[in-house]
Amino acid sequence: MCSGIADLVILEMDVREWDPRRLAYRLQQRWRTMQFVGICRHEGEEAEQARRTGILRLISYETDAATLVQLVKSASVEAAPVRRPTMDALPTRALTGREIQILNLIAAGCTAREVSDRMAITYKTVENHKQRIFGKLGVQNQAHAVSIAFRRGILESEKVLALVDIR
Repeated sequence: MCSGIADLVILEMDVREWDPRRLAYRLQQRWRTMQFVGICRHEGEEAEQARRTGILRLISYETDAATLVQLVKSASVEAAPVRRPTMDALPTRALTGREIQILNLIAAGCTAREVSDRMAITYKTVENHKQRIFGKLGVQNQAHAVSIAFRRGILESEKVLALVDIR
């Protein structure tokens, strides 16, 4: 990072694997002059959330190279602060309270059978909840679901660790 010159990062805003707003916030905590431009397919909810978080500009994937070069050249020296994403900045397909309870138990190392015993629901109900969780998070397995949930702030390590301690 050069002193006196703001660095510009282009972030994909419509990815499902991580939260680009949270990534921008964390990067700017370390490098204060860093600025962010969001790139997305269309002006949707991700674009609105990006603006509320503090991403400077949004551009389309179809933006031509000349416009992109001009954007980089026109980046101001002082970076706009990126605000920490809140829970309302998470995807609209939020998990239900019950799904979060189940995901907490899975993160604590419980099997589907153990979750069903602890929550007094059937094994099949747990499996149905897991499938809905996977769909909402855009993942294929429970390890990936737990990882994504931690990254998005859906799960909190203190709560998961408390469940591990009482096993």
